[in-house]
Amino acid sequence: KSAARGCAEAQRLLGWQYLWGLWSCPKDPRRSECYLRKAAMQGDAMAMLHLGQLYEEDRPGMPRDGKQALKYYKMAANRARIGGAYQGVGRIYEKGIGVPVDIEEAVKWYRLSADASNAWGVHSLHRLGMDTSDYPEYLHHGCDLF
Repeated sequence: KSAARGCAEAQRLLGWQYLWGLWSCPKDPRRSECYLRKAAMQGDAMAMLHLGQLYEEDRPGMPRDGKQALKYYKMAANRARIGGAYQGVGRIYEKGIGVPVDIEEAVKWYRLSADASNAWGVHSLHRLGMDTSDYPEYLHHGCDLF
C-alpha cells in the first residue's frame, strides 16, 4: 500500500523483492525496474544502486544494458557515497560492459569503493595487483565470508 501511495522506501523494497524473487514476490525484472525507477526518481540512492544491478546482469525478459547500469551506479555513488555503487562502476569498466575495457578507470572506482570501507573494493584492487596495505586488515578478509 505504501508503494502505491508513492513512498520511495516502500517502492525500493518492493522493487528489490521483485529483483531477487523474495518473500511473496516472484522474480520479475520488469516490475522491479518499475518500482526501483519510481524510488530513484525521488532520490533514493539504494534504488539507484539496485537499478545498476538490474541492468548489469542479463536477466530473462530484460537484456543486460551496461550504459544504464553505469548511469545508475554513478547516480548512487554521487548521491550517497555507497561503496557497492563505486564497486559496480569499477566492475563495468573492468569487464567492459557497454563501455570499452578501462582498467585504469576501474582501479579509480575500486579505490573509492575501498575508501568507503567496502571489502570487495579492497579485494578487487588486490586481484588487479594493486597495493592494498593501507587498508585495515578486516577489509582484506571481508570477502572470505562469501
